[in-house]
Amino acid sequence: MAGRGGAPVAPSAPPPDSPGLVSAERGVRRVNHPRQVVGWAAWFAVLGDPSRLMLLVLIARDGPISVSDLAAASGLKATTVSHSLRLLRV
Repeated sequence: MAGRGGAPVAPSAPPPDSPGLVSAERGVRRVNHPRQVVGWAAWFAVLGDPSRLMLLVLIARDGPISVSDLAAASGLKATTVSHSLRLLRV
């Protein structure tokens, strides 16, 4: 979207009382504890690694699968697969 002179213009935000929006204050109150957010961030960091995500996709697709078969299917070393699975264990 361009404004006068071709300069980009940010889209306007919906009014704060729009249906479906949650105020920041209410949203913060929904979080049980700040440590909960830290836990979520750590989990998303683990999932942010493409190799680990690929392993999860392979496991979801194929079901129980050995480390050696995961290594062959993913092109990773067995030690890398094993370490990644340790990080993904909940």
